[in-house]
Parts: sequence; C-alpha cells; structure tokens
Amino acid sequence: MNAIVQYFRDSYKELTHRVTWPSWTSLELTAVNVILATIALSLILFSMDKILLMILDFIY
Repeated sequence: MNAIVQYFRDSYKELTHRVTWPSWTSLELTAVNVILATIALSLILFSMDKILLMILDFIY
C-alpha cells in the first residue's frame, strides 16, 4: 500500500514541479493549427474521393 501512495506523491511532485507546461497562448496556437490542418486534410481527401468517384462512374 505504501508503494501506491508513494507513487502518487512522486507523480504529483513531478507534474507540479518538474514538468514544463506550455503557455496558454502557445496552447491556443497549437490547437488552431491542428484544427486547420484537420480541415485542410479532410477537404483534400473529400476532393480526391469525389474525383475518383467521377472517374470510376465515367469508366463503368
């Protein structure tokens, strides 16, 4: 039981004192970049799907 308690104490100490957390501004910019990249990739895949569908409809 002591090992589990010690594990949680060490984890808490590491998360509060040793980990370098990003600033809020950096976090916002990263989130916006991920959202924009996701939208761009989904549009590219959607376009490729529609183009290939038109080609296959033309052939068959």
